[in-house]
Amino acid sequence: MRGDPYIWSDGDRLHIWTNRRESGTGYNSATSISSEEFKKLTMRHFAQMAEDAKLPPNLKRALEKITRAVDAVKADERMPGRGAGVDREAWRRG
Repeated sequence: MRGDPYIWSDGDRLHIWTNRRESGTGYNSATSISSEEFKKLTMRHFAQMAEDAKLPPNLKRALEKITRAVDAVKADERMPGRGAGVDREAWRRG
């Protein structure tokens, strides 16, 4: 992603570079974080936003749909003789 900050990945690490100006002097700042740690931080941030009810509407709808789908699979697995299929009616009811 180009711009300020400038972000790129080398496959193992996410690199972040910024060009900031304070008191008329410019300086550069750079850091990197492992891809795995970045994924963990992203999920923590998402979970916190969900807990605080601050998710954008499109992400809130997607999370609700995924939750209904998971609940439908769980309900289907509890039905005798159904196996691992999906109870589509339970999924549609939400």
